[in-house]
Amino acid sequence: MGELGHAVGVAAPEVTDVVPEPVVPLAPPGTEGAVSLEGTIAGILAAGFVALIAAFLFLIPMTHVALVVTGALAGNLYEGMLGARRILTRRCKQGNL
Repeated sequence: MGELGHAVGVAAPEVTDVVPEPVVPLAPPGTEGAVSLEGTIAGILAAGFVALIAAFLFLIPMTHVALVVTGALAGNLYEGMLGARRILTRRCKQGNL
């Protein structure tokens, strides 16, 4: 949800480090690989909205709404990690790391 980073304008922690540091570096708003609380909450709300609509249209059982939201959250966070890995790989190839 990098688009939300531009709209909110809050720096977010980067997930580019393999080993956690005591102080997590903050990335500018909208940076790939940065995971913000606002973006994560927006992803959960959007997934919940879509899952509820699908349940009300009888596309999925109501009991599966939580499963859909959990899967969407996992995909959202995984996408952030993939974006961070792509940025890290590009930096290594350019010799900037």
